[in-house]
Amino acid sequence: MRTVPSQIVACIYRMFPNIDAPNFPPMERQHRPALAALLRLIDKIPAELLIVDPGELERFNIAVEAVRSQLDIWRDGQFPIRTVQGLDNIDILRVIVRVLRECQDEAAASNTAGLEFVQDQTYRTLLRIDLSAAHRAVAHGEWKAATVLAGSVIEALLLWVIEHIATAPERQAATAAALAANLIAAAPNANAQTWGLHELTEVSAQPPIDAITAPTTASVRLARGFRNFIHPGRAQRSGAICDQATALIALGALESVARDLRVRYP
Repeated sequence: MRTVPSQIVACIYRMFPNIDAPNFPPMERQHRPALAALLRLIDKIPAELLIVDPGELERFNIAVEAVRSQLDIWRDGQFPIRTVQGLDNIDILRVIVRVLRECQDEAAASNTAGLEFVQDQTYRTLLRIDLSAAHRAVAHGEWKAATVLAGSVIEALLLWVIEHIATAPERQAATAAALAANLIAAAPNANAQTWGLHELTEVSAQPPIDAITAPTTASVRLARGFRNFIHPGRAQRSGAICDQATALIALGALESVARDLRVRYP
């Protein structure tokens, strides 16, 4: 089970509601169970969420180890520690709170595939976070979350191609090719924001865009029906369910799309 920085901050304030007071007392032996639980939570923070200034990260690690050392000290005596060398006489718990407040609760895992063809850095970061979350959901057996997240990222990536990479003439030619091949029933709206995953897939796959290969297109066609799982009523009427198979199919299609786009738009 992972924890996120805001959870730790909230936990500290529940344990020590007067932490911001000027006369906040030092940690005492009776705090040992609470601090031991706090350390267990801190140890479960994913490394990708602890993105702060290197100096701050160093102070955070010193503070955490100071708390860990205090737990050992209390086994033999009653001596509380409040400050340690390297923390500029700032209270240990306050250092932990200050650093964690600077951290985000969401970030892409370090091994998440890059999406450098998405020039908007903020948007690229959001997509990588969702991609990472889809992988994490599969790892935790959260099949619906993985299925829906993977489908949404596929849709977002193909929309980026249509809106920001393909030129207007290329989009028109690819749309005509999809119509001629009976892959879409009618020309989609000029506003690509209104397109569904069906239109985005078929137009993106046609020349001269050729954003995704034929095998990838086939995998997206298989996965795109799973986007309906985001609508509970529609899923209930169809009797469809999310399971490991839908999650792996959707995630595999997503990875294929990302791979093709990295090759097509290096």
